[in-house]
Amino acid sequence: RHGEAMKENDLNECKFSGTISRDPELKQTNTLSYFVKFSLEVVHHYKKGAEEIEGKTWIDCVLWENAERFHELVKKGARLEVKTFLKINTYMDKENQKRLSYQFNVRDYNIIHD
Repeated sequence: RHGEAMKENDLNECKFSGTISRDPELKQTNTLSYFVKFSLEVVHHYKKGAEEIEGKTWIDCVLWENAERFHELVKKGARLEVKTFLKINTYMDKENQKRLSYQFNVRDYNIIHD
């Protein structure tokens, strides 16, 4: 496992298990800090009448701690468990409308080996 320690009273925690849907992107800030962006494909099942349906959700994740190492280790198709916290960002679109974006910041991850 990798990442920062959780605070006992921290309620903003989301856990996901899934597959990396494309190679993670290593990026650098203006202050020369590295971070990695990746998308995690999470499969879920639900019933529609008597039929069981498989659905997929793509979770956009950002990892700051040890980003370069993560980028070396994890590629498209890798299976991960992640502990994240949700950050909601606001921005103005091209039509000057206020929009929200959801970013899951990774606190901890575990590579799943089959």
